[in-house]
Amino acid sequence: MVGIDSTFTHADGTVFAVTTYGDRSGAGGSPLEQAAGPGTEDNVLVLVQGHGGTKTGFGLSLAEDFAGRGYYVITFDNRGAGCTVVPGQESFVPPDPAGVVDLSVTQGLFTYSDMADDVVALLDHFNVQKAHIAGASMGTLPSALTPPS
Repeated sequence: MVGIDSTFTHADGTVFAVTTYGDRSGAGGSPLEQAAGPGTEDNVLVLVQGHGGTKTGFGLSLAEDFAGRGYYVITFDNRGAGCTVVPGQESFVPPDPAGVVDLSVTQGLFTYSDMADDVVALLDHFNVQKAHIAGASMGTLPSALTPPS
């Protein structure tokens, strides 16, 4: 299964790199139209990486596995990581060949609450009222802080 790459711009100007897998059951049209359509929200899964983590950190097979089980999976690069661009940051922070991000570049730029707000903004962008949210490492904090619908 191929992921669909896109971006969304947060109200603060941060441009997030996003990849989605699967479709929103009950929504017609292209995958992007399905993402914007009402669909069945019980099947939406957002994967949140830890600080400096990118959307590929969970591994393609995990996102594809859940998509194959009927979930619409949303992954994204956190602020200051991967291809997400934060205002005032000249460009994205590229990982080294081993996939390690220089976190000193983003130190102090955002809080756990900001990360939770990013998840809510992402869900709003995709017109999702309810979703399963799973996090790894520091990504578990925004998962816990994201208010339930």
